[in-house]
Amino acid sequence: MELESEGLRNWFDEIAYQCDCGRYPYILNEERGFQAALKSVYCEITPECNNSCPGCGNVFEERCVICKPFLSGDDWAQVCETLIPHVSHVVITGGEPTLHPQFFEILDVIDAYSVNYTIFTNARWADSTEVIDALSRKRRLKGLVVSLHGADDFSHEAFTQTPGSYRETIENINLAVSAGLPVVLSTVMTLYNCDLVSKICTLARYLGAEGVSFNRLIGSEKSGLEPKPEQALSALRNIASLSAQGARIRTGAAIPHCFFPSSAAVCGAGASFITIDPWGNVRPCNHSKVIAGNVLSDSIQAILESEALRKWRWFMPEPCRGCPIFSICGGGCKAESFLTRKRKDPLMGAPISRTLVDAAIDAVPCP
Repeated sequence: MELESEGLRNWFDEIAYQCDCGRYPYILNEERGFQAALKSVYCEITPECNNSCPGCGNVFEERCVICKPFLSGDDWAQVCETLIPHVSHVVITGGEPTLHPQFFEILDVIDAYSVNYTIFTNARWADSTEVIDALSRKRRLKGLVVSLHGADDFSHEAFTQTPGSYRETIENINLAVSAGLPVVLSTVMTLYNCDLVSKICTLARYLGAEGVSFNRLIGSEKSGLEPKPEQALSALRNIASLSAQGARIRTGAAIPHCFFPSSAAVCGAGASFITIDPWGNVRPCNHSKVIAGNVLSDSIQAILESEALRKWRWFMPEPCRGCPIFSICGGGCKAESFLTRKRKDPLMGAPISRTLVDAAIDAVPCP
């Protein structure tokens, strides 16, 4: 991947996340309250999708709930009126957001506000020309985050479970970039693509994408797609190495520092950002099943100060108790901890000892 200017790096940082864990760390001023800490919101406007990813980044209790009527365009206008004054960034996602029958109307509503937004999409559009023409006219759209899970048909479609999806996604990325729409790729790390980090980065550059965000496979223990720990570790090392060389590449969802040390901050789910599902329910993040209220019936203040979100924010996995760097690590991914019976991030290793931390601090030369 080529080196970039500081301006491009800042822009990439602004839209490159599938998860907002790294962009908006959990920073709370008790005097100002949780409402002041809120920076970003994910709007899952539809549960429908034309891919069948077993490790979907959006959690719905049962797939059969798709038959329940989801929020209309008018409903989302009400959601925007309630939420947007409190945030600086909106992510429109799903499912596949373009499948909402009023997708363009919802887009018009959001675009009328003085807030930047991105669209998270698989780029498999029924009418590519219509979608790209509409997006090209939007004032506040910062770009597209496009799901691409491999460097070839096999590695991508092992995750999407949809034959032909790789070629269609590639074709529409080309069309979007040609139309001047900024595109960042989002790749979920699986058993089949952990050794393809460099190739995916090369593909991103070839397509004209601004960079790649690599994300963990969350809540999919029985999918058969989860990489072995040594594969994940190798991929993370490769990502860190390429990033250090100036490539526009990074990781998204939180990773325990005892598995792989990084500069990632404590996840801000449920404080700095929240997710609104297709029925208006508020969850800490896209991966979490925890419901803290409904934005159509409950006030933002009541939701952010709810017992459900308080328990979420202050949750500490048992192995983290006494760990000297918990305040900067947070125990990795809380959604993954809540989804596992062991109530801890499965990547978690042994707590980092105070001796090692002190030794690392002593090794830093004084200015």
